[in-house]
Amino acid sequence: MLTDSEIFDLSNRYPDQESKVGSLLSLVRSIRRYQKVCLERRDFWGFDFGRMLDRFVCDRLRAELGES
Repeated sequence: MLTDSEIFDLSNRYPDQESKVGSLLSLVRSIRRYQKVCLERRDFWGFDFGRMLDRFVCDRLRAELGES
């Protein structure tokens, strides 16, 4: 998974949400907001589901950026 600071740095490098990388970054930020709400509501199943989605989207993001 990417850290929040890595997501922030990438968002500054790829501000265009119309690009594939930009849309994946937007999706990661949305998933992390969802996870925060799940924790506040003590919805641990939702939090785990969000973590799984986060991992998947971050893997796709790394693939788009050409990282391993």
